[in-house]
Amino acid sequence: MGHLLPPLAGVVVESIERTAGTVTFCARSAVPTARCARGGVVSWRVHGRYARRLADAPVGGALALVELVVRRFKCLNPQCPAVTFVEQIEGPTSPHARYTPLLRTLLTSDRHMSGGPAGCTARGRVEHPRRQGQAP
Repeated sequence: MGHLLPPLAGVVVESIERTAGTVTFCARSAVPTARCARGGVVSWRVHGRYARRLADAPVGGALALVELVVRRFKCLNPQCPAVTFVEQIEGPTSPHARYTPLLRTLLTSDRHMSGGPAGCTARGRVEHPRRQGQAP
């Protein structure tokens, strides 16, 4: 899957759903542990999970979404000021990002700012699905 869709290289795709104008990839991390950025220690103690929704570059003319289940881990370093931390999956995520790196690159290029890929507004900004009135 990583060769076809590079942002999904570090994840396990659990399902792919296609609805009117949208393709949603439901995925999770392929690795059982994560390293705390502040404490520097690898942790296996999962504190919780939640889904992140990232917009991706269009696939076959349809808006692509990556629904990524990320885990919150407990830091095992007792001196670390971060008691818990969220895993950052190499490739599709960065802290607080709403777009995959590929879509961010497309949106900042001059060639796509004028017309824009599917799902973009006139100013070249991707509308988040919730803002378009779609169910979460």
